Amino acid sequence: MDLTVVAHSLGSQLAGMTGRAVILKSNGTKIYRMAVLDAAFPLFFPPFLPTVNQKDAEHLQSIHTDIGTYGQPISIGHVDFWPNGGRQGQPGCPQGLIVPLSPEDLCSHQRSWRFWAESVANSNEDKPKFLGFPSRSYLQFLTAGKANLKNKPVEMGINCPISASGNYYLKTNSQPPFARGMDGY
Repeated sequence: MDLTVVAHSLGSQLAGMTGRAVILKSNGTKIYRMAVLDAAFPLFFPPFLPTVNQKDAEHLQSIHTDIGTYGQPISIGHVDFWPNGGRQGQPGCPQGLIVPLSPEDLCSHQRSWRFWAESVANSNEDKPKFLGFPSRSYLQFLTAGKANLKNKPVEMGINCPISASGNYYLKTNSQPPFARGMDGY
């Protein structure tokens, strides 16, 4: 099935459920590509509810921007991108004590779909892309130095190659355009 599903937060969990239903109803055929944008975390972990994961599609890309608060804190895709470490407090978002579920509180969680939208808008233009670098952790990414990152960067977003796998880290700008290209290291 040559279909790409893109979903944010709770929609990501629904996309995973849809992927599992397609597999059951089609005798094992999977949705081709799925991109989950900061997949919802509250209640979506064993033993409560299963989370969206790489078994739900032929290739699952996950973009983490608010881990442990509203977004999944673990690798769930074939390829997982962790902009700015994936943590709450994305550049340009408010820091400190914030009212839960306020626009300020949701800033980091919503940044994932903003990154995706920018990758779509700039996919055919000569503008910086979201380039993620392979690493075991954000700290290792920050301390490795660009020359020590052995593998080529992988583009996050609409043009992520189907062959991509593993964890990738990158830095973004605090306001649009968010992508920094090779300066995202």
